[in-house]
Amino acid sequence: MEQSTYTPARPGTREIYDYSSPFQFRLPHARPRKTIDIAHDGILVSADPFGRILQLSAYHSEHGIVVAAPFAQFDGTRFRDPEYVRSYRRLPLDFNKNGKPGMGLVVVDPDCNVSSLEIEVPNHYSARSGYQPDESISVSCVLEVRDGIAHQHLTIRNTASESYSAVLALHVCASVHRASYGQLTEGGPIPLPECHNVLRKSDDSNFINVANDAVGARLQVWLEIGGEMVDVGPYERQDGHDQPVEVAKHFHVSVPAHSEVSVAAHFQLIADGFRSGPDMQQIWSQKGASGALYHDESWRYLNQGWLEPMSIKTYIIRRNVDYILGNCCVPVSENEVAVLADHVALPLGWNRDNYWQIRFLLNVAKNIDVLRNDEDARVAEVHVPESVRHQRYTNDDYREAIHTTARRHLSWVFRRAQRPHGFWHRSYLVTGRPKDGPLFQLDQQCYPLLELCEYYGAYPAETEFVSDLITGTNTATEQGAAAAVSSPVEEVLAAIIARADLGEGGTGLVPTDESPGDDPLDYPFSFSNHVLLWHTLNSLRVMLAMLLELDLDLCSRLLAQCMDLLVSEEPRRFLTTDGDRPMFSYVTDGRGAHALYHDANDVPTVLFPQWMPEVNVRDDLRSAWNNTMAFAFSPRNSRGYATGGRTSVEEGADADDLPPFAGLGSVHSPGAWPLGYFQELRYALSTEDRDAARSAWRRIQGAMQWDGTFCEAVDVTTGECTSKAWFGWPGAMIADLLVKIRAGETPDLLD
Repeated sequence: MEQSTYTPARPGTREIYDYSSPFQFRLPHARPRKTIDIAHDGILVSADPFGRILQLSAYHSEHGIVVAAPFAQFDGTRFRDPEYVRSYRRLPLDFNKNGKPGMGLVVVDPDCNVSSLEIEVPNHYSARSGYQPDESISVSCVLEVRDGIAHQHLTIRNTASESYSAVLALHVCASVHRASYGQLTEGGPIPLPECHNVLRKSDDSNFINVANDAVGARLQVWLEIGGEMVDVGPYERQDGHDQPVEVAKHFHVSVPAHSEVSVAAHFQLIADGFRSGPDMQQIWSQKGASGALYHDESWRYLNQGWLEPMSIKTYIIRRNVDYILGNCCVPVSENEVAVLADHVALPLGWNRDNYWQIRFLLNVAKNIDVLRNDEDARVAEVHVPESVRHQRYTNDDYREAIHTTARRHLSWVFRRAQRPHGFWHRSYLVTGRPKDGPLFQLDQQCYPLLELCEYYGAYPAETEFVSDLITGTNTATEQGAAAAVSSPVEEVLAAIIARADLGEGGTGLVPTDESPGDDPLDYPFSFSNHVLLWHTLNSLRVMLAMLLELDLDLCSRLLAQCMDLLVSEEPRRFLTTDGDRPMFSYVTDGRGAHALYHDANDVPTVLFPQWMPEVNVRDDLRSAWNNTMAFAFSPRNSRGYATGGRTSVEEGADADDLPPFAGLGSVHSPGAWPLGYFQELRYALSTEDRDAARSAWRRIQGAMQWDGTFCEAVDVTTGECTSKAWFGWPGAMIADLLVKIRAGETPDLLD
């Protein structure tokens, strides 16, 4: 984890840190590496430690996500250059690391005078940072998303007996453009629109405007001092072709002795004439009013209610709920929500990632009374202003927001996500347009079906809604009276059956074009995909049996399709050996050829006994699975287990011989993956191996970023992020497991 006052305890220590308090960073050497990330109902913000915006994103009905950022649009000729893709993704982190100003206010040259900085993020839509540019001067910066606008509020407090003249810098360096959607394994780039940014003053001289008419989006900025709008003064029109435009203004503000002054900058990204905010159907009913949070002690109250708030376990759960519900969920209509894999590097919908994100949220809703206690917060109400009391979310608020999100995401994936070839594509723009070409990934077909089954299990009163999704009734109605009614479930199952190796002499298996990591495969049949397929089909059978009376003919046809595919519900085709140990292969041709490998993306494999319970009563399969996991979490898995160059370890060698953050990763991105640490922890808990559980938990804590989220990959020596700092999936998996521990569903072997 990043170095701050609250560095997690290392092995052998019993130190305790208070994760309910602000993080303290010692500047300039311990500057936070990751951005501050907040959002509300589709307005997504990443900022530097001083609250200056490094990326502001919003929904666009044609382009999906448009951004305002202090760097140029992606180079459209380099979509198939993985190193360029990686470097472009790092730009917000580079700005953050080097102190380059983006968009916002700051007391001039804070890095030169500030020795420490504190940051706290109490909920999904706001964050506060505090610093002292002078011994008697303190600055509190509140960054907040409200009513479709990003607000940066600075409160400058003077405790001296003389007045203080503060010099404020307002910096607006911005390019308005479409999100790049650049992938490491490019599946078919969508050409970028022209990027021509124009900086111009509005007719009202109080506003700064940066517009890109080719995209149909513009950024509007204005400044207030003491609650009064300020004329930002003269500046020249600028034209930026494939580059940002920039304006910087300095203001002198007098702060009387023993007093304070408030200054605010406001940033609104308006996309294709659509003004996000009150007119957009909200996931959350945002509480309170802007400007109510600028009393330092009030912040302690906003995350009250979470049990054991000092605990890192609570912090991980709370912050990943915030990140997924805030930064990953984008309302696109009154009843549809797209879910992003992340809001910066890949603001796309992936059925795979989205299933695990929604599954985590459903588990939180189910156990919210185990995780939070509203009464604790009510007791604390006497210590905060009345205006702040109304901004705290209750358990019922969480339940409602999660139910709304899960329901609307199913509407999005079954009704809006386009399937021109009958099956779901690899990834999607939030508009529902496929990002990639017609690659058939088997797991991407299963995850929405399983998500639907689990939603119905969580909300059994939603029979009509679930039935409409299965039959496609509402989809046809929305397309017009003449549209034919077709079942999305039937079409997807038919697409799977059409590819299955059925018939005389067939294996009964279903091929896939790519791995769950979007990478090429040696053989077409994936073990983890089939664990998922069999579990999905069995879950679908149970749900359809409950819905027979609603549409007997359709449900009977769907059940028959399930049975056609379940004829292969036998994992023996994947059995092979590692030396003399039986195990399951990663992929096979179904006729004797196998490849040994395991990947952090192959989560279904670690859930094999849970998703195929018959394994627990068949010693041969249980033994093969145990051997598969032992292989996966060892350097014998040479392409998948990251050791920093160590390619082999003698049988029984001490784990201390490996780097401290060695672990399961992927050929997709070098390094150990927090998703891999999750798999190790999940397996250790299922086998009640306390030492292995503690080892995985130690690495998870060390890989956690300061804000409680997790990246794609980390350095095996330091645990620092090496790939994609923003990633919703690993945090969802780790936090979901911690919820299960809190709820008593999984043994707690971590302490």
